[in-house]
Amino acid sequence: MPQPFNNQDKFPLVWIEVGRRLPRYFRNNSRLTGYLNPQLKQYLLHDKNIALPNCTNVLASSLEKSELTSEFEKIITPSQFKDAMFWKLSTSRFFYLYDLMLAMDWHQVLHLESDCLILKTDFLKDLVESNQEFLAYPTFSQDQASGAVFLVKSRKLLQEFLSHVIEKVRYEWKNDMVLLSEFAVQQKSILLPSHFNSSAAQIFDAGNLAPIFLGLDARNNRVPFSSRGVSTEISNRLSSSDLLSRERWEIKVGKSEINLTYKNINREVFELQNLHLHGKRIPASLFQLSKILQRGFKGKRTKIWYLGHLDINVFAERITSFVWRKFLKRGDFTKINFR
Repeated sequence: MPQPFNNQDKFPLVWIEVGRRLPRYFRNNSRLTGYLNPQLKQYLLHDKNIALPNCTNVLASSLEKSELTSEFEKIITPSQFKDAMFWKLSTSRFFYLYDLMLAMDWHQVLHLESDCLILKTDFLKDLVESNQEFLAYPTFSQDQASGAVFLVKSRKLLQEFLSHVIEKVRYEWKNDMVLLSEFAVQQKSILLPSHFNSSAAQIFDAGNLAPIFLGLDARNNRVPFSSRGVSTEISNRLSSSDLLSRERWEIKVGKSEINLTYKNINREVFELQNLHLHGKRIPASLFQLSKILQRGFKGKRTKIWYLGHLDINVFAERITSFVWRKFLKRGDFTKINFR
């Protein structure tokens, strides 16, 4: 049983990687998070005990499962649901988070996906210090929300969300993006600003911004390149030409900070609070990160830039999968993960 955290640590950050191998890029992301936000106490919930300099590792097997978690695990994902196992794990993390909060006696917590880099925490800390109880997360669109940044200010509300999940998926399976959006409609969530408008000085990247400049996940492309410049999820009320304008972006990198801002045609300034790095290119140092950001947000828009980079790991996964299926006649190729 994990020990409750120190009462002085009132803003714990939880990463959840239960049910799969720890991604390589996670170590770099955790390191960068420590550089940019040293005040955040990081916890990793995982199946194995892995030594990490920036995280307190909590074994998933050490947690007592709540009734909600046990009930959700009994629900069978329909076989026709595309990427069913991925979405079951993606939704399970909210149940694991609840179990961890019970074990640690937490009532507030910040959860990030492992490819989400938090740049600023002032906006989130102001929310935490308010007297409100809420769940807070950004949105993609009217009917899809994102758990990339997930702030819990009420364990009871998280419990209500989990009950909502069980009630919905028992009869019709839905992914966690739809479920989060449905729960927000019930006015039990705060939607973190994720669209460029005059009422939002801070912008949270739900996963529809960083891929435009830094690359999509190569696994989502037929040819494993992390293409840039195009996204079906641009719902920021801006034209692509405005958003891609190099002159509108400004990047300032210090020893322990990154300021990434966008200035629109009305000279309104928007500061990015996080980057959801779908391309999984997460370097180990702020210097390397600043170079990637400069190339992505301020670089020339050549054909090569739009093509993105070849993901060697994804390419190797597909070659291995092909050999296993065509020559070795092995069916269990879905667990191949070199990244």
